Amino acid sequence: MKKILLFIFLILPTFANSFDEHYRFDHWAYERIMFGKTESREEAKKLLDSYKLNNLEVRDTNKPYLGAIIDGHAHPRKSTGRALDIGTEYFIEDLPMLTNKANVFMSVIMGTPNTYKSEDNWNYYYDFAAEHQNVLTNCHSNFIGMSANKKKYKNSEVNKEFKETIKRFKKGQCYGLGEAGLVHYNKKEKKSPLWWVSTAIRFRS
Repeated sequence: MKKILLFIFLILPTFANSFDEHYRFDHWAYERIMFGKTESREEAKKLLDSYKLNNLEVRDTNKPYLGAIIDGHAHPRKSTGRALDIGTEYFIEDLPMLTNKANVFMSVIMGTPNTYKSEDNWNYYYDFAAEHQNVLTNCHSNFIGMSANKKKYKNSEVNKEFKETIKRFKKGQCYGLGEAGLVHYNKKEKKSPLWWVSTAIRFRS
């Protein structure tokens, strides 16, 4: 019995380390990329490439796409008096109907980079997607916004939200991560939009 207990005691840290190895939020690397502390774009790319699970598959663009159509970027909102006043016709509750009407296979909804500021809205997209077969949601990137706001959030709080997000991902409650901006919270950087787009493409390739 003592040997069994000792074995369990020894393997528990292994499980914990395995989780941290593949799913962890690197605060140091994030700050260097987000707030312009990298020496160059090459260094930023090396940081991203250092994660083994960061590889993306790209389809052959020389051949026509014959697969299902997916609306991959939507921020549907609830009906509000202000939205009605300016003539907004459709809201999040209309999304499943509009998706079917447009002959779109699936709609992917996602929070914005600033969703982290309103905890009341953290679970709304998760709940909505769970109720509709033609709607998926990305995993929220709240931990990124929290990490950028050092005055309000501690690293321990960021890590907790990150792990909760990973748990949702593993359970199939969300797919991918977004929306998250490369330099969304760095308002001092005055690069042109084209520079950031080209940088994002370099990171993906």
